[in-house]
Amino acid sequence: MKLTAPDKYSNAVVEVPTSKSIANRLLIIQALAGSGLISDLSEAKDTQILKELTRSLPPVLDVGHAGTTFRFLTSFLALQQGTFVLTGSTRMRERPISVLVDALKELGANITYIDKKGFPPLKIIGAELLGREINVKANISSQFITALMLIGPYLESGLTIKLEGKMVSFPYISMTASLMESCGLPISIHGNQIMVPEGKYNFRSIKVEKDWSAIAFWYEYVAVGKIPHILIKEVSKHSIQGDSKVREVFEKLGVESSFDHLGLHLSFNEGKVATKRLNFDLIQTPDLAQPLVVACVAQGHQAIITGLSTLKNKETDRGKALKVELAKLGIDIKVGEDFIELPGGDVKVKPTIRINTYEDHRMAMAFAPLVLMTKILEIDHPDVVEKSYPHFWKQLSGTGIWHKY
Repeated sequence: MKLTAPDKYSNAVVEVPTSKSIANRLLIIQALAGSGLISDLSEAKDTQILKELTRSLPPVLDVGHAGTTFRFLTSFLALQQGTFVLTGSTRMRERPISVLVDALKELGANITYIDKKGFPPLKIIGAELLGREINVKANISSQFITALMLIGPYLESGLTIKLEGKMVSFPYISMTASLMESCGLPISIHGNQIMVPEGKYNFRSIKVEKDWSAIAFWYEYVAVGKIPHILIKEVSKHSIQGDSKVREVFEKLGVESSFDHLGLHLSFNEGKVATKRLNFDLIQTPDLAQPLVVACVAQGHQAIITGLSTLKNKETDRGKALKVELAKLGIDIKVGEDFIELPGGDVKVKPTIRINTYEDHRMAMAFAPLVLMTKILEIDHPDVVEKSYPHFWKQLSGTGIWHKY
């Protein structure tokens, strides 16, 4: 797909999708409760796949690229009557699942690996699971912990999870606890211990918030293009999503936030752009890495971004992917085990730059705003955005950026 930048800025009004992170948790809660209304359910492909599979429960469940869906279903299916094969795309079969499987086996789950040990696909035979205290590595993925928390109430005696190591993406665990509590299950989190009581969800009706992970790309858009104003409709200042921290992160790049009855207003203030070497710790919000890295590169910042140990286990190895694609712009970043270092300097604008998206929705959306600098930009496999933000290209065209498949 070819993107072309407008000659002048268009005063844009954007409507982002609702949170798939919240929606996916609510779908598991709804399925376990057997009732409940979810309003403004995300249109993201991941969420729609989970919705369909939890309702139909076919013997073979193929989640495609949907990592969250795979992890949540692993726990959910362990409780269901029947025999299931849980599988996904080629990339999904490369994403480790042993931490979650081992924990479920401790609780009595009947799960076996069909191909490579420690990786999808899985054969799951539903069983009655018994609650107990288990130890889970906290530095791999918060989704493993959430998957266990969500089914915890339906285990005899409930579930106690002791977290080992430094916790990553804790706001997602906090989000899970908040949603469970809103459905009648009080969750206790003290230090490295999570206690889930035995019980049943009392799920009536919940409205899903707008997705702050999606909003992050509009912060990037404003930072890259130095856009004077953009309105994101129906966004509240108060959120249970950790990625709402994007407001603080992008302040250093000159993006100011304000709220009113219409939603979130973003504006660029050149005087607020930091002039010193930047430091960011994204251990709690790693999904902000791609828009932040690209925005910093666009503004020419020297920066070090830490807390990125989980990037290699995402839809692609995001650190390596960023390094390869930014090299096309003349920027050689350094990628370590849990950090990315940016050298600073000007982006080299070339007549045609083609960005590979690696079947990763966030790669497509993170690089798209660079068209404001390059004027023309090609994006391979643009349909990957359907995973989380199906209308992204339509929304982008509302700012004046023209696209042609």
